[in-house]
Amino acid sequence: MKLRGDQLKKFRKSKGLSQKQLAQGICTQATISLIEKNNKIPGMTILSQLCARLGISIDEILVDDNQVLTDIFTEINDLMLQKKYDAATILLNNVGIKQLQGQYDKERYYYFLGMLQLDQSKDYDEALFNFELVLKQFAVDNDDIYQVMTTIATGTAWFYKGDYEQAKLFAKKGAQSLQIVNTTASVQQMIAANVSLAQLNQQIEQPATAIELAQQALLLCRKQNVLFLLDDVYAILASSYFTMGQLDDAKENSQIAISLTKVMQHAELRERLIKQFRKLGGR
Repeated sequence: MKLRGDQLKKFRKSKGLSQKQLAQGICTQATISLIEKNNKIPGMTILSQLCARLGISIDEILVDDNQVLTDIFTEINDLMLQKKYDAATILLNNVGIKQLQGQYDKERYYYFLGMLQLDQSKDYDEALFNFELVLKQFAVDNDDIYQVMTTIATGTAWFYKGDYEQAKLFAKKGAQSLQIVNTTASVQQMIAANVSLAQLNQQIEQPATAIELAQQALLLCRKQNVLFLLDDVYAILASSYFTMGQLDDAKENSQIAISLTKVMQHAELRERLIKQFRKLGGR
């Protein structure tokens, strides 16, 4: 990983802060000077606090030595969110093990491999094997977003295997991790994590918790003025309200979700929601 000290300096100046003001209560002014002049990477705790003070993500100043690999992982992530698993598989298969130079590279690689096994091939045992590698062998930090998403995905895999106690255990762990996730997470990753955990809570029959998580994802969408996964968010709300017997709320959220699936061209979800809407007495 490489630190862009020039970028940190640019963000600091845009906030009107001196090196001393940025460092106050976090580190020494000398540390800021070393970061800006020599690209010296401090501890992740210090770096996270500095980025939080500047209102930026660590990703905006920290880049991989192998930027090509980062671009590939970003594209794989986008393809998987669009459920284009075949294209994501092709890209991941083109990543050589020797390209994985550090823990962070390995963490992302085995997370994506596990997710493809979970969502595409339905090979839950292999998915769990790779998720365990991420959680136990290639962990960068406990509050890293990939640790959070892997924890949630592990719970989902256990649910599909029929082990509801393990699914509930990892749902609880995922909720705890989500509360302390560090500032390296993007808004899209935070929305995706809340949506995935909400869906898992739906599956383990915890609709009230699913609603809370969906509403948190909705709040993030509104704050950032984005539609990212918004149809899934309203679908979760509709299904959870339906489970709780709050049929008016279920119908209202179903209508919104159906409209969004048309805008976002999410045909599979749209078909499922229309069937559910009909059960609610809609037309």
